[in-house]
Order: sequence, then C-alpha cells, then structure tokens
Amino acid sequence: MSLTTWLASYGLGVGSELTDLDHDQLTVLVEYALGGSPASNDVILHPGITLQELSVGGFVDAYAVMTFTRNNAAEGVIITPEASQDLVSLQEITQVLTYAPSAQVGLDLISVRVADPISSNTRLFVRLRVETK
Repeated sequence: MSLTTWLASYGLGVGSELTDLDHDQLTVLVEYALGGSPASNDVILHPGITLQELSVGGFVDAYAVMTFTRNNAAEGVIITPEASQDLVSLQEITQVLTYAPSAQVGLDLISVRVADPISSNTRLFVRLRVETK
C-alpha cells in the first residue's frame, strides 16, 4: 500500500508525514513503516535495545541488539538501523540476527546487532532512520 493511500485511510494528506498526531513520539511516516496507526498510541512499536551475550567468530561477548517491526505493506520507505559512539559518525547496523514474521499479521520482526562488542566504558547511540525513497 502506498503512503498516500495509507494516509488517506486515516483522513490525512501528503505533508502530514512528520507530525505525531497521537503523541506517541513516532512520526506518521515511522508509524507507516513500522506498522502502526497515526490514530492510536503505538509506544509498543518503539524499537527495543538490549544487551545480549552472543558468540561471534568463536568468542562470546556483549553486543547491543536493536529489535523493530517492519510493515510488509509499506511501499516506498527505507528503514535503516544506525549506531554511533559520538552522534556524528552514524554507521548502518548490517548484522541481522533474526528476520521473521511477527505475531501481528503483515509485520516482520527484525533484530540486528552492532558490529563491535560493548565494554563497560562504551558510549553508544542507536536510532532507526526511516525515510521515503
């Protein structure tokens, strides 16, 4: 489903993509990409960040893992998980751990991990960038 059609189904038009009508801290565009609704509070759609012990290259270490949903019907959007230690040099997170159908029909549940292990003195910022093609 196109963004324009999806917006119209909620009585919205082009230009409302960056608003947050339901005050859940997710823009309309992000709700479209993640499978939410601009008419209801979808805080459950906020990407989750956990620290997990993972075996990578034969070594077990702690890694930051981001989990998020993706709306299978969303056309024309790009979802990019990113991480940075300084908020200046954002790097795409490309190590996918899981990519599977979610319990909610039409959504995929995706988990990605940062490339490097996390130590006790590591500062890490993560975000999910959503943009139109």
